[in-house]
Amino acid sequence: MACDSNGGGPPPSDLEGTYEIQEMRFTVSGVNNFDILADTLMASDSPPPSPRMEFFGGNATVNLIYRLEGSPGSSLLSGQFSTGQDRVTADFSNVSEENRFDLLLPAVVRLQRENSGARLVVNQEVRDVNLREYSSDRYGGLTQNVNGTLRMELERVQAQ
Repeated sequence: MACDSNGGGPPPSDLEGTYEIQEMRFTVSGVNNFDILADTLMASDSPPPSPRMEFFGGNATVNLIYRLEGSPGSSLLSGQFSTGQDRVTADFSNVSEENRFDLLLPAVVRLQRENSGARLVVNQEVRDVNLREYSSDRYGGLTQNVNGTLRMELERVQAQ
């Protein structure tokens, strides 16, 4: 399948704007599920909201901006995105695996568009995750990597 926007989806400019991350979880069967938003990320009440994703339609780029608990400043992951019928594909494969691992983020994130694009939802399987390395105090007893589901909900807070 082509990675352009000619698959019946809206132009990238329709997605342009800032989307606040409302939920971000990683769930694994038989493991204490991990609420990345509450346990790992610092929320910011002052504008612009954090954590967030910013979509820029002109060059189809996406930025994921977040701040880790205990970290002095914000972090940024940049990628490209494409649109399709009721979906958006964000490609962060140019970001180092180590940086994506802070959020248990796969290289390619598949988002479903809801509510005319005002809401984006991710329900995506992520395979072969080393939770022991991610949080040794919490998952030190795990002896093997796990497969799980990344769940994210984002709400548009402003159009560009």
